[in-house]
Amino acid sequence: MISKIILFGIVTIGLHFSTSIIVDWLKLGPAAESRFIERSQKLPNGEEFNPQKFKEWVSSNGKEARAYAFPVIFPIDLVFLICFGLFTLLGSVLLFEVLAITRIPWWLVIVAPIVYIVSDLAEDALAFVLLYSADAITPGRVDLLKALTATKFVSSGMSIVQTLLLALSAVWLRQ
Repeated sequence: MISKIILFGIVTIGLHFSTSIIVDWLKLGPAAESRFIERSQKLPNGEEFNPQKFKEWVSSNGKEARAYAFPVIFPIDLVFLICFGLFTLLGSVLLFEVLAITRIPWWLVIVAPIVYIVSDLAEDALAFVLLYSADAITPGRVDLLKALTATKFVSSGMSIVQTLLLALSAVWLRQ
């Protein structure tokens, strides 16, 4: 299991640092470069990211929108979310076992990583659909997309902190 955890960690780190290089090399455009759905409240043209403006942008920039959806969201972000999610999930479970914690149910350490995986997967699927079809963009779906993005960021942060604290505890107790 340790070798799988290390593999997931290495792929996660590699994709984190190489995605922008890949996007630039493939010349996918400003939308893919900025990853505005995840990182900004602005569309690539500088306008506010709201349902109406998003729909207008996708309608008039279909090629660029689709370049963001593929290959950035699928498959690059899909591989990232799987590797990051499994790295924090399996890492937490392994460290939990190493620490032989008995006062806390084991399943508590898988909650944040699973919430991350599910929310990022749902965010990616919804973003993919919206980037391919301006007609699918509605205020409710944009609100859902923003909620999924926020959930993803909170749960990924919780997963990192949890895995880090378990790792530090394991190192400290083994000294």
